[in-house]
Amino acid sequence: RDRLVQHLVSLQVLSGEASGQRPPLRDWRALRGLFYLPGWPTLQDTYCSLAALEMLDGLEKIDREACIKTILKIHRGRGFFTAPETDEQWRQQITGDAHDTFCAFESLRILGALDRVKDLDKWQFRPQRRGVAEGVMTWNDIEAWVCQQRLEKILRARKENPAARVRSLLEP
Repeated sequence: RDRLVQHLVSLQVLSGEASGQRPPLRDWRALRGLFYLPGWPTLQDTYCSLAALEMLDGLEKIDREACIKTILKIHRGRGFFTAPETDEQWRQQITGDAHDTFCAFESLRILGALDRVKDLDKWQFRPQRRGVAEGVMTWNDIEAWVCQQRLEKILRARKENPAARVRSLLEP
């Protein structure tokens, strides 16, 4: 458990130095606080690392505030996320699709920071449609629709009881 927590913590970008399996990063400040491995979608990597750390009781070992700030900084509104401004934006693989929105929501939920999102009631889960003919339904469409329905349910419950714990989008 301790070695796994230590490894996951090492993936959080807090400097440009190589860490764990991550090589040195030139534009590390744009990713500060996120969890990043080259070749993996950054918001998905961040969410998976946070979810694992939550299960392993390792969240106290990370810089929560840095992670929250960067997720909120790359939020462009209505649940749409884009890669931070760097010379190599393509490396972060942040496409703004429903998967990125899901991962950002869950990451902020795990970190207890959903209350810092000013437009949560306007978030949309946009399915990846690249290469899909118009009118064709895909699994991405279904996932986005389910997430949208669950978000609306979460927001209704939050309105009725603001003190209640915010449920995960994974909970039916």
